[in-house]
Amino acid sequence: MPETPIAGEPGRNILLGQEVVYDGKRQGDEFPELYAVFPYRLYALGIPNLDIGRRTFERYAPPQPRSAYPCEGKIGGWRQIPIQAAFVGKAGQVARMIASSFASHHRDSRFPASWGPDQDWIPDQCHGGVSMMTLEAMLLQADGRKIYVFPAWPKVWDVNFKLHAPYNTTVEGELRNGKVTSLKVTPKSRVAEVVNMQAK
Repeated sequence: MPETPIAGEPGRNILLGQEVVYDGKRQGDEFPELYAVFPYRLYALGIPNLDIGRRTFERYAPPQPRSAYPCEGKIGGWRQIPIQAAFVGKAGQVARMIASSFASHHRDSRFPASWGPDQDWIPDQCHGGVSMMTLEAMLLQADGRKIYVFPAWPKVWDVNFKLHAPYNTTVEGELRNGKVTSLKVTPKSRVAEVVNMQAK
C-alpha cells in the first residue's frame, strides 16, 4: 500500500486527495482526502493521528454552513461527509447534517422517504443508506476489539438503541436528558472493551 498523502507541518498537517495536482481543479463534489477517515478508517476515532483526520475534515466542512464550495450543505445522495463527521467525533455538526438529510425529500413524490434526485434518480436509496449509516456511526463505532458508544451523539438528543458490534456482541443503550440511563453489553465478557464517550 502506498503512503497516505499528507501535507503541512507536524501538528498542523492534513490529508491530501492525491500526491500530484495536475491542474489545480477539483472534479465532482466529494472529498477524496476524507476517504482515509471513512471508508478506510486510517485517521478516525480510536486510531492514532485522529487529529489529522479531524483537521482535514474541518478544512472541507466548516462548522457553520457557507454558500461557497466546499460547504456543509453539500450532503445527500451518496455523499459520505456525514459519516465522516461521525468518525471524527463532530457531534454538533453531524447532528445538523443528519437532521437536514432526513428532512429533505422530493416535493413531487408522495412519500417523505422518496429522496432525490441528488445525483441520479428518484427515489435515491443512497441518501437513506448514508443517513442510516451515519446514525449508527454516531451511536457506535468499533476498532479492533474496542467499542465506542455515543462517539458523535449530541447530548441533547434522547435515544434508545440496540446495535450489533464485532465478535458476536450486542450493545443496547439509552440516553435521556444528556445522561446515559442504561448500557447493556452482551456477552458480559465484552463490557471491559466498551468505552462510553458521553462519560468523557
